[in-house]
Amino acid sequence: MKTNQFIFAAFTAAFLSVANYAAAQVTIGGSDLPKAGTIVDLNPQNGVKGGLLLSNVELTSLTAIPATFPNAGAISTPTEKQALAGMIVWNANDYLIPNGDGLYLWDGSKWNYWGGSDGVDILTSGGLPTGSGTFSGKRCFDIATTGNDDINSCGTTAVRTFQKTDFIDRTSQDGVSAAPYSGVQEYTFTPFGTVNNVRFYFSETVGGGHIVDSIVPNTNYSGSITSGTKCKVKVYYKESLQSTLLNKTRDQAFKLKLYAVYNDGSADRVLELNTSFQDCSCCGAYTKAAASSDIVWRAFMCHNLGANQAADPFTPAAEIHGAKYKWGVSNAAVTQAQDQDPAYKSSVPDWTNITKPPTTSADWNMTSANPCPDGWRVPTKEEWTAVINTSNNAITKVGTNWSSVNNNYTTGMQVGDALFLPAAGGRDTSGKLYYAPGTDSYYWSTVASGTSSGNTLHFYETNQKTDFVLTRSHGLSVRCISKK
Repeated sequence: MKTNQFIFAAFTAAFLSVANYAAAQVTIGGSDLPKAGTIVDLNPQNGVKGGLLLSNVELTSLTAIPATFPNAGAISTPTEKQALAGMIVWNANDYLIPNGDGLYLWDGSKWNYWGGSDGVDILTSGGLPTGSGTFSGKRCFDIATTGNDDINSCGTTAVRTFQKTDFIDRTSQDGVSAAPYSGVQEYTFTPFGTVNNVRFYFSETVGGGHIVDSIVPNTNYSGSITSGTKCKVKVYYKESLQSTLLNKTRDQAFKLKLYAVYNDGSADRVLELNTSFQDCSCCGAYTKAAASSDIVWRAFMCHNLGANQAADPFTPAAEIHGAKYKWGVSNAAVTQAQDQDPAYKSSVPDWTNITKPPTTSADWNMTSANPCPDGWRVPTKEEWTAVINTSNNAITKVGTNWSSVNNNYTTGMQVGDALFLPAAGGRDTSGKLYYAPGTDSYYWSTVASGTSSGNTLHFYETNQKTDFVLTRSHGLSVRCISKK
């Protein structure tokens, strides 16, 4: 926080002395008459000089009255907010976007920055140029109450409970922690190349004033930071989210933008991370019901198995491609890192003996060989068929370069508005990276074909289908669906 702050003090006693005179003027600090045109005249005498000490508050939103203000809960309508126009405070929150701490004036609907800070100008026209590196952490939170149980495309509460968030829980978690999730989350910025002066900011774009209590970097990152260093910040979310998010659908979700800002030696640059807060499943699509032929909303995991769970699941990138699995086996044949390692492109050592597939005609055993976490399983052929049926979900191919080039992680298939499948390619029966990422993709289903093959969801730039059969020793992607 800055040391040159000017903050309002309370003048209640002075005003009480003239409470019966609506048009009265007040001199504080001296006996001279107030100057013409003033209501309060600071006029210290006897050589005493000083300034006006402003109220020191921590604003978390430019459009909200802080909850710490007297009777803040009663300030909700436009009329009530307009009545406070002209109020001035010193904001002590360094991380308020775009200007950080400083003098702010309330104009009746929003706080206007008056100066006094060395904050960064991220949100104005043009903003900062995009930086390089990764900025990761948990991006979607579902409190999983019964308010949207199996309605509003939110999925059943029973299934969503496996991925629920409890904001009252103050256990610190990082971006790869397992559910249930807590109200204290750690986010990580990792630069590509040497940088300096790394700092973090936030902006509550929907639900202003209701999301963040505070953000605290793990250490001081103001000096030189070498490439690959993990710069971490803890975000303390408000415990009240457990109630303010009740019944909020995906469309009504609170939204938060987190920013990692650094200097590359010549200019400031920024990476942005978007997060959502709701009472609704984070990812899913319309497909066949688990126990009937009805078409219903079902929750899917947001990432392929083995992918970076902290990465944005809706933006094509290498980190969301995931591991590769043989059909009928619970363990990955190659990890995501191995799958993208040039040393493993032509072959994988001892591929034939790695996680050998079963040789029965039965479908993939979801009891003894389920690769998915508790509450989830591999989709059936019928479920995949319903997912790609355009009568159930809009299908959009993402990316323009569906060609076989090295390291093409730019394409995929968007299903409706809550499911994205990256075109992650696949490996042949020798372990060779035969189906290049970015050109097409294969996702296993549970359905067997004979004793040596399995059914897949196959998609490419111009089509998608579920009648494609591959030998079980192929290495393909797995995306899990809820069991219910």
